[in-house]
Amino acid sequence: MVRVNGRKIKVMLLIAAVAAITVGFFRAFLLVNYIEPETGFYISGTNMGRAFDIMVIALVLMIGIFGFLTRKSPAPEHLDSKSTVVVFTSALCAFMYMSLFLYGIYKIAGSQGGVNYFLFAEIALCVPCCLNHISVCSTEVREKNTPHALLAMSEAIFFGVRVIEVFMDTKSQINVSQRSLELLMLCSMMLFFLLESAFLVNREEENMKSLSKYFMSGIAAVVFPMISVLPYLAVSLFWCFEAQFVVMDVVECCVMLFAASRLLTLKLN
Repeated sequence: MVRVNGRKIKVMLLIAAVAAITVGFFRAFLLVNYIEPETGFYISGTNMGRAFDIMVIALVLMIGIFGFLTRKSPAPEHLDSKSTVVVFTSALCAFMYMSLFLYGIYKIAGSQGGVNYFLFAEIALCVPCCLNHISVCSTEVREKNTPHALLAMSEAIFFGVRVIEVFMDTKSQINVSQRSLELLMLCSMMLFFLLESAFLVNREEENMKSLSKYFMSGIAAVVFPMISVLPYLAVSLFWCFEAQFVVMDVVECCVMLFAASRLLTLKLN
């Protein structure tokens, strides 16, 4: 069995991050110069959209190649929180989930229209999501039991709700070019936390599980926010576009950092 060591994991993550940052800068350039803020469409007569699509496809292929390279490497028996980086990024996530919970309560309390059921579900899920990250911070190695697995699963459900919400929202600003990127990002985060929960379930022959799926979902959870959320937030700072849900964007960025910290601190046999 071919094994991938921690150094190779870091190298692959670095390559993916550098590529994503490059594409992210290009995305910000497109948002400022080649995308109409009112409609989200590319300006007619330009081929920049096609160039960006090719870059995104190349990133997806890169993630697939990295997954192929780790297909025969066994996943670690557990994910620990001995690293300060993991604890710090997990604490950031817990703080932002609590902030999102308070913001959601404020929005619902001040709403004059009908109830936003997606927002209601998301703020309800913020509580177990926050508790999940608190448990990561407070315990170096979590026990494999149902409560811990369910806490980790709650984040997968949270991003599953976000997938449905974004997919159904066809009226949000810049919907044409942004929604597809957001859906890719949210699906990767949902899969990432789903596989996180798998580490908290007792299974036979655990060491025979491949690292590939977890590694691909983790890299995707790092890469896609860099080409969707960060460029959009950057141009919003200069009033080119109006940010719709900044707190949620920050939550997604914190999850990006948490996923990166998990991959950087993997203890491979």
